[in-house]
Amino acid sequence: MTDLEILELLVSELKLMASEGFTWKSDGEKQQAIGKNAAYLKVLQLIKRLKGKEPAATE
Repeated sequence: MTDLEILELLVSELKLMASEGFTWKSDGEKQQAIGKNAAYLKVLQLIKRLKGKEPAATE
């Protein structure tokens, strides 16, 4: 997967999060809810892949 493909996935996940009313607040209760959000976790994974800190998953 190229960096461009990763960025395209990242943008689509962020759009999905925005459409679902996702918030970036990090106060205690919200942080727990955010940690369970699949789109949020996918975004973190994609960012790590862009930085080269995580190997590409088998797709």
